[in-house]
Amino acid sequence: MALINCGLSYNQDISGCAEDLEFTLPELDVEAPYVIKFTYPNGFKVNHSIVTDENSSFTIANEGWWNTGTGPVVVEVYKANFCNPDPFVVCDVTYTSMTLNFTNIETDDTTATIPCTCPE
Repeated sequence: MALINCGLSYNQDISGCAEDLEFTLPELDVEAPYVIKFTYPNGFKVNHSIVTDENSSFTIANEGWWNTGTGPVVVEVYKANFCNPDPFVVCDVTYTSMTLNFTNIETDDTTATIPCTCPE
């Protein structure tokens, strides 16, 4: 039986032309290892091993992982195990995953920042 993540998913449209995804999730431990799981629309899964920096940020470079036609990719963050994704907060809302919709957005910026800045 498969486990299903029934928590809230943060949604953000991303240019499929982005060279890098820069994540800043303050709830993550500083300079700690994590596994970032990408689940693609066709069910294919890829795990990215990362280490956060001193700001609880990390970057994933596009090495063929997305393009303008990729569509929505569910991203989950795991530290200790693969039982439950680590929660994070964006604009005072707690999420357990994010859905990044890689689409044809024209931008001069080669790095996509996740999450977007909250409105004040």
